[in-house]
Amino acid sequence: MKMSVSLALLVGVNLVVAAPRQAVTLKTAPAGRVGTGLIRSVCPQLPVPCDPADVTAWVGKRDGTGPLYLIDAGRPMLVSLDAAEPARADLARQWDFRGYVHSTPPVAQFGSPEPLKIDPALYPVEGAGWAVAIVSISREMYSGGWASYHVADFVSLDAPAKALHEAVPYLCFKVIRACFSEREYRRSRHCHEESSGHLTIRFGEGEASWRFMWHETHWPAHAPRWRQTTTHVPFDAASDSTAAAFCGGPS
Repeated sequence: MKMSVSLALLVGVNLVVAAPRQAVTLKTAPAGRVGTGLIRSVCPQLPVPCDPADVTAWVGKRDGTGPLYLIDAGRPMLVSLDAAEPARADLARQWDFRGYVHSTPPVAQFGSPEPLKIDPALYPVEGAGWAVAIVSISREMYSGGWASYHVADFVSLDAPAKALHEAVPYLCFKVIRACFSEREYRRSRHCHEESSGHLTIRFGEGEASWRFMWHETHWPAHAPRWRQTTTHVPFDAASDSTAAAFCGGPS
């Protein structure tokens, strides 16, 4: 077993739906839904308290009157509050992923690695269940450049003991300096080599029918923007090594 769970864009992922059930993209909750002091009141009452300083509130993008979701970035933790009575902590559902062991642990060249993140979206799984993306972020710094690699494990909220899909490339950015003199900076049309990528998912019936597509754009150094190229690569999360190569892969 790869994780222990105590019960329980990079934003940037586009959701493509091909089934009656749709993925639910979350958006920041309007001030009128959260209410003054709601988070400070609810957090201490939960079985596993959340930290109000690290909590953000979300609602469904297409249904702002539905449940109110809290994401604690410090643990990470997801909390679903009752739509009619969000202040009732006894009606809340809570998923605490603090003990989750990610398939791709985050790495940082300097300082401590970032904590795992919960993407603000719900992904449909078999039956009436939902999954969340638990994202590991690794960062690299170069002289005049940087890189960020986001890798997702998709975990069912009804059965969080094992990920449905592991090590899925999720989002990436990479910038490498290509000018090293004042003359090059004056003459070059583009003084960096740049790559960026993101994931899209097409949903069928159940998690076994998820279809992954990786989209990556490359802008060569010293070239105008119109020289950018974009590739679209379908892949099977269970068998392909796409994650090892996205945006050139970590050094």
